[in-house]
Amino acid sequence: MLDSLSTLPSWSLVLAAGSGVTLWSCIEYLLHRFLGHDRRTWPNAFATEHTRHHAEGDYFAPTWKKALGALVAVPVVSVTAAFAVRTSLGVVFGASFVSMYVLYEWVHRRAHTHRGLGTYGRYLRRHHFHHHFGNPRANHGVTSPVWDVVFGTFDAAICCLRKA
Repeated sequence: MLDSLSTLPSWSLVLAAGSGVTLWSCIEYLLHRFLGHDRRTWPNAFATEHTRHHAEGDYFAPTWKKALGALVAVPVVSVTAAFAVRTSLGVVFGASFVSMYVLYEWVHRRAHTHRGLGTYGRYLRRHHFHHHFGNPRANHGVTSPVWDVVFGTFDAAICCLRKA
């Protein structure tokens, strides 16, 4: 049974939402780095689409393929979280995880199709384009460079690129 969100301390809701966002950003990095760029994991469906995306910068995997992947992943993540913590916290965790995935898709496509929006948007575009056109072994994080720093794949050479 779903617990009432109003009975939970606000810090627990913030922690659950922050955990979903953090997990998605880490998974974004790991999928990109290991399924998209590590030849030891090839062939795989992600690598096929990702290789085409690198070859044709305006190509993105069809939305139905991404939705199908999400339909499989989201229930697994949400149900696991619901069993690990109170049911309502699992729902908050799952919702933030899914929301971050949707945001990632929007930010990634926008980085390829528009100038960066604001200082951070321009930075992310330079960070991501350096991955595409400068060093594909670096800067795997699309929405954040945090995991590149943590795992040693951050390439600071983007500071020298002209504004995107």
